[in-house]
Amino acid sequence: MVGIRTNITERKQQEQKLMLHNQRLLTLQVAAASITSSLDAQAILETVTHEIVQLTNFQICIISMWNREEGLVEGTVVYDRLQRQDDNWRQRYYLQDYPVTMRVLSSWDVVQQVISDTDLDANERRYMEKS
Repeated sequence: MVGIRTNITERKQQEQKLMLHNQRLLTLQVAAASITSSLDAQAILETVTHEIVQLTNFQICIISMWNREEGLVEGTVVYDRLQRQDDNWRQRYYLQDYPVTMRVLSSWDVVQQVISDTDLDANERRYMEKS
């Protein structure tokens, strides 16, 4: 009796990585097709939020617009995988109350905030806790 034993774990892991990579490419292709086939900004953003949720397995994706003149950020487009009827995402956030967010938007600084940071701005902390 002759037997051959082969461990296919590594091959299966590579197949999974390849499938994930292909899924990401397909998501980008769908988003790109939407952008190039429409002049409707709202439709484009809706497609992009939907594809981001599909790609990341997040529950929700919100795209917000920054109004520099008024110093505020306002939710513009949302895709919610659970289709909850909640308009809280449309809330306006005045950046004077969120100094770190204002710094990131105005200077493109990269900032990592962690809710356990002792020097985290109180408004930023409340927003993180609420989310």
